[in-house]
Amino acid sequence: MEYPPKGNVIALNFADQARALHPTEPEWIIVWLKAKGRVRRYGQSFAMPGDDEIDAAKMLCSIKRNPSHLIRASQLYNEAGYINKLKNNHNESTKFFKLSSDIIKISIELVNDDVNQLNSLLLTCIECPNECFSSSMIENLVTKLSSVKNSCVDQVLGLYYLKYEKDYVKAKMYLSRGMAAGQFSSSMQLIKVECLLQPVNQFPFVKTLSMMYEVFQNPNRRLIIISQILLYYTIIENNPKQILWYLKLYLDEDIEDTFKKRNLIFTRPLFYTDRYCRPNKFLNELSVNLKKIMNNNDLSKEEKNTFDRFNKILKLNIDDNHFNDNKTFVPKNNDSWRKKRVDLSEKKCNESHQQKNESWRRKRDPKP
Repeated sequence: MEYPPKGNVIALNFADQARALHPTEPEWIIVWLKAKGRVRRYGQSFAMPGDDEIDAAKMLCSIKRNPSHLIRASQLYNEAGYINKLKNNHNESTKFFKLSSDIIKISIELVNDDVNQLNSLLLTCIECPNECFSSSMIENLVTKLSSVKNSCVDQVLGLYYLKYEKDYVKAKMYLSRGMAAGQFSSSMQLIKVECLLQPVNQFPFVKTLSMMYEVFQNPNRRLIIISQILLYYTIIENNPKQILWYLKLYLDEDIEDTFKKRNLIFTRPLFYTDRYCRPNKFLNELSVNLKKIMNNNDLSKEEKNTFDRFNKILKLNIDDNHFNDNKTFVPKNNDSWRKKRVDLSEKKCNESHQQKNESWRRKRDPKP
C-alpha cells in the first residue's frame, strides 16, 4: 500500500489470501478493509462500501472489545453514512451514522489515554452529525488532547474548532502548528480559515499556495494546490493568461492523466463561493472558459498546445464522470474488480505448502 494505486490491488490480493487462511484474525481484517477501501475509492471516489466490507466491520466489533478494532469499524460506518448522505439516502445515512457513533461511545470507555486512538475518535466525531454526541463528551476528548504536542493532534483540533465550534481564531492557531510541522492537510485547511477571517482578495492566496507548491513536491498534492490557483483566477480575477499558465503547470505534473481529470471533477474552492459545490461544475466551466479564450488569436503556440492537452484529458472515460448537475451522484455498477483474484498458480502452491508445513503460522509473525 506504499505504492498506490497498483500497490493497493496487490495488497488486497494478499489480504484476501491472509483472510482465507485465518478469517477471524482482526489484524488481517483491518489490512483488508484498508486495501479494499482504497481500491474501491480509486475505482469510484464515492462508491458505497460493499456488503463484504460492512460484514468485516461487524466481525471486528464482535471478536473482542479492542478499541483500535472498534475505531476502524466506526470509520467504515461513518464513510457509509457520508456517502448515503451525498446520495440523499437519508434513512440509510442516519442508520450508519448511528452505528458509527454508538461504537465511538463504547470505544471512548476503552482507550484510556492513548493519544492516537483519542485523536482518531475525535476526528470521527467531527465527521458525524453534531447531534450524534453530547457536547460534554466531545469537550472531554478535546481537553485530553489539548495538552499534547503532536502535529497530527494539532490538525484534528484545528478541524474541530473550524467545523464544530466555528472558532476560526483557535482553528488558525492549531492549523498553523500543523503547517509548521509539514502537515499538508493542515496547510490547506489553514488557507480556508484565512479566507473565512478576511476576504480572499485581501489574503495573499496565490502567493501562499505557490510557496506550498515548492514545499510539497508529491504530484498528487501539487494537483490539489494548482487547482485552487485555477479556481482563484477563474472566480476572483478572471485572468485568462494566468489560467493558461497554471493549467500548463498542472498538466506537466508527472502523474497519470486520470488523476488530473478526477481532481478537477471534485475540486472545491477553499474560499467562499456559491459555485462549484457539485462534482464536474468547475471542470465544465473551465472547459467553456478555455474555449472562449482560444477564440483570441493573440495566443502563443505553447498556450494552444496547453488547450489541446486539456481537451485530451476531457475525453478520458473514468468512473467519476457519473455525476450530474441535479443529483450529486449517478450510481454505476463497478464490481468487476471484485471478481479479479490472483490466479493463483500461487494459490495451488500455497495450498501445497500449507499441507506440507502447517506449523509455519506459529513460527512466523508477518507484519501487516
